[in-house]
This record gives sequence, C-alpha cells and structure tokens, in this order.
Amino acid sequence: MRPHAIFFNCQAGAKGTKPLVVKDNPNLYWLRWIAILPASIATYLLGYAATMIFGYVVRYFSDHDGFQWLNHIMFPLIASGVAGYYYIIVGTDLAPYHKKIVATVLTTIMFIYLILCCIWVFDQKDWRTGIEVIGTVVGIIKSFKDVKEPTPKAIEPYEEYR
Repeated sequence: MRPHAIFFNCQAGAKGTKPLVVKDNPNLYWLRWIAILPASIATYLLGYAATMIFGYVVRYFSDHDGFQWLNHIMFPLIASGVAGYYYIIVGTDLAPYHKKIVATVLTTIMFIYLILCCIWVFDQKDWRTGIEVIGTVVGIIKSFKDVKEPTPKAIEPYEEYR
C-alpha cells in the first residue's frame, strides 16, 4: 500500500465496529475527486524540489568540476521525470474509480503545460526547460503505462461489513 493511501483507508479502532469506507461517507468520496488535481500538482512540485535538492547536495559535496554536466543536465532530467511519474500515480491513486480516465485527463493537462513550456523554450532559448520537458514526458508515459483499473474485488474490499 502506498503511504498516501493510508489516509483514505481509515478504519474504526474499536473491535467489532464497521470500518469507515469512503463509499459510506459522501463527503470523503467527493473530497477524493476534488483533491486529485491539487494533490497531483503538489506532488509534481515536491518531487521536483526534492530531487533538485538532492542534486544541490551532491554538487556541494563534490570537489570535481567534471560533475557540472550532472547538475545542469542529468538532475533536471531525472527530477522532472520523477515528478511527472508521481504526478500521474498520485492522481490516479486518489481517484476512487475510472483510473485510466483520470490518468488521461491529468496527462492532457500536463501536456498543455508542456506545450506552453516548449513555446517558452523556443522564445527564450532556455535549454534547461527543454531538458525538463523531455524528462516530464518520459515520466508521464511510464506512469500512464503503470496505471491499472482496479478489479471489482479491490473496489469494494469491505462488502462483507454491509
């Protein structure tokens, strides 16, 4: 189970009580749908920032100038790839149903953003943004292939309590 899924599979603590299922509480059910886009964007930004901070730490502790290509090319590429991957994964994990459709919508939103970034790259000649676009596209394609629709048994895990 992924760490963020713990918050959405809340179970009652007392023995013999019915666990809290998202379908039983309409407020939590719609909260999941509403939280998809903000959580995905926050995950993208946090994933990118965490990977870039790691890159700055590596640069700080490296004494050689030979690692400059690593900081200017590889870390932005890896950071945007990781961020793009988890952008889709977190969004589809939050969605109760229709995970492929949610992945398609999130991918479309990200591709619109990436097209705007490409316009920026050609206008400003900012090659680092171009590298980040490539990394994000690779991460999104990989995560889109990893998204699977849940089986009917996985959709209703607490059916025996009803």
